[in-house]
Amino acid sequence: VNFASREACNRCQAGKPMTRAHAGGRPIAGVDGNWACGECQNVNFASREACNRCQSAKPMMAAFRGRTAVGRPIAGVDGNWACAE
Repeated sequence: VNFASREACNRCQAGKPMTRAHAGGRPIAGVDGNWACGECQNVNFASREACNRCQSAKPMMAAFRGRTAVGRPIAGVDGNWACAE
């Protein structure tokens, strides 16, 4: 299982499959690592480090979601993905 931020599999280097967030459209908070700004409630894509509306920094806790207690990714949570290869 790979973290959402990876564009290729950590083991075999196969490409990341396309998801709704990459295909276009508005981001949905909590899907594929997308996050809601704590200041203005705007929903931002996971790749943003600051809100695109008010420029508030991405919350630190957003970086730790989708992991087990020991830091491994969980497939399907916050955009983490399992390699098909």
